[in-house]
Amino acid sequence: MKKSCRSFAVLAAAIFTMTCGVKPVHATEIPVDVAGDVLVIAEADAVIAEYEAKAAIQREATQAYAALSETFGVAEDGATIYPDDYAGAWIEGSILHVALTSLDSHVTANYDNLFSSFSCIVYEAAEHSLNELHVIQNAVFDAINGIYDVTAYYTEVNTNKIVFEVMDHVETVQSWFARTFSTRSFSAE
Repeated sequence: MKKSCRSFAVLAAAIFTMTCGVKPVHATEIPVDVAGDVLVIAEADAVIAEYEAKAAIQREATQAYAALSETFGVAEDGATIYPDDYAGAWIEGSILHVALTSLDSHVTANYDNLFSSFSCIVYEAAEHSLNELHVIQNAVFDAINGIYDVTAYYTEVNTNKIVFEVMDHVETVQSWFARTFSTRSFSAE
């Protein structure tokens, strides 16, 4: 099945985060106590308790996501194969948000069957599938790599956008992006 994502409108969905540097964390900023040869992180018990409480809150959502991810296929190259209507998922608190390109009942019914034993699911509308975003992300990376210093790139599923972080000036990269992709279309097979 061939899908076309046309021109700059699709790329307008992609957000580019340009950074000019990273703020390092200095060892002196980490709360520690040193006793003999033992390094003790201050308030370690509180940190562990907070982690365990958050894990308990997210347990059902994590299990629901595990059930969802088991339905994904795997390509020969190891890449995940997502359903065409799937745009990603994320956990906030105790809720698993599942983004879909259509919230029509015939689409959500498939997911309702999968999630029938979970009460933590919320469906979110998304313009682009995760497959579409990955095609665009890879094409943009192939074009930008070597021209600008890309420090990270990823798909931000909760906003249905692509993020590129670069070490170059924001205006320069945005201008290049507009010139390069204003008339380009992408297709996924």
